[in-house]
Amino acid sequence: MASSGINLFNDGNFRIGIGDANRDGKLDLDFGIRGQQWGNSPWGGGSQGFEIGVNTQRGGYVGADQSSWNGYGSQSSYGRVFADGGFENGSAGGDVFGNWGATHTNSGPNGYYAGNAGGNVYSGQYYGNQVASNGWGYSSDSVAGNSWSGAQVGTHSQGNYYGGGASWNSYNPGFVPNYGGGHYQSGGCGCAGRFLGY
Repeated sequence: MASSGINLFNDGNFRIGIGDANRDGKLDLDFGIRGQQWGNSPWGGGSQGFEIGVNTQRGGYVGADQSSWNGYGSQSSYGRVFADGGFENGSAGGDVFGNWGATHTNSGPNGYYAGNAGGNVYSGQYYGNQVASNGWGYSSDSVAGNSWSGAQVGTHSQGNYYGGGASWNSYNPGFVPNYGGGHYQSGGCGCAGRFLGY
């Protein structure tokens, strides 16, 4: 779960979190023992932590995370290795110019997922890419657009174990929400955000 979950409690020594660690649509709980360090200065600050815990869906795990910030922006990253043989990791960052970006990867018995998204909060530009696969199928999506105008273009494909599949493009012109067949979403940073599963 890490960044893709919600902390119910975290005092730097013990943490309880809730989220969907294995992307099966069911809520999972984490119980972890943490070692946490913080540091601050007139120019910025940061933190780092190491955790050993148990997830109700994926079993035991070990993980680490770090973050830092200063007057020009911030960045963070995390990673976990689970007892089921899979892993999860991600990163996020932003700067004083409004640029932002994030990644998320999750692998385990239920399949593999990877996504990234980014953009600029001042201009409204954004992009997002995702790929998901398991023993029965595969899908990928890529979109880019502008959250203020609603303009968006996208490329999408999917296939399955039985040989079925499809690929298509989508297009939404600016200032015309939900236009056109096969549109992905009418616009807004929510489009890119859904790639990361947050």
